[in-house]
Amino acid sequence: MPYLTRAQVAATVAAVDRCSAPGSRLIINYQSPSLPAAVGRMAARAMTTLVRQPNVWAAEPRRSSWTAAAMRTLLTNHRFPVADDSDLLTVAARLSIPVKQRRSLQSGRVTVADRPH
Repeated sequence: MPYLTRAQVAATVAAVDRCSAPGSRLIINYQSPSLPAAVGRMAARAMTTLVRQPNVWAAEPRRSSWTAAAMRTLLTNHRFPVADDSDLLTVAARLSIPVKQRRSLQSGRVTVADRPH
């Protein structure tokens, strides 16, 4: 989702809505707004510019981020009530996955939405 604009995300969810049968499950991995992540991206761009190196993230533009509430609203409006929305640290803990880079997982989220039968 972060590579799509908000309009593209909405259009994609609308297309999934039209094609989904009752009982379908939609799982979305998205980024929530994060000041530390934004500052980190700006610092990395500045550093690569100073050392005259190509920006390693240039091919991965971040075009959108969503609050959990905004994602819930989008999905609910397309007949996908949200069953769970958790940050990636919580998901890792549930799955007993050891985490080394906590900060990078704080803004990542996974939402699970189930179309009623």
